[in-house]
Amino acid sequence: MGLVCNDDFYRSSIYNCMLLVIYFVKKLKEKGNIMSILSDEKINEELSNMDGWIFKDNQVSKSYDFDKYMDGIKFVNVLARVAEEVNHHPDLVVGWCKVSVSFTSHDQGGVTSDCISMAKTVDKL
Repeated sequence: MGLVCNDDFYRSSIYNCMLLVIYFVKKLKEKGNIMSILSDEKINEELSNMDGWIFKDNQVSKSYDFDKYMDGIKFVNVLARVAEEVNHHPDLVVGWCKVSVSFTSHDQGGVTSDCISMAKTVDKL
């Protein structure tokens, strides 16, 4: 069974989660704790605690299944708002009841702690 998204849920829980994530990511960026390239070992260590995420081709990726196509679209819209606010945008592939999410830092040339933070955020949406 895939994820189920209803409008009331997105108006309350997701929105509040987005605000918290945006706040903490901005604070980390202000302190300079984000944006250095992580070693392959560090990336794999981080991903070992994150269900479904893989490290391949210099990016971290995960696919999400949904019960309905429009649930995937709602998920993408929420993720897009968070990504825009923190200025760290994923590559997204939308299919039938499936969304694939990938993070890499094009500016830095690899996976950074920003990518890992955003991956953790996506899992909370």
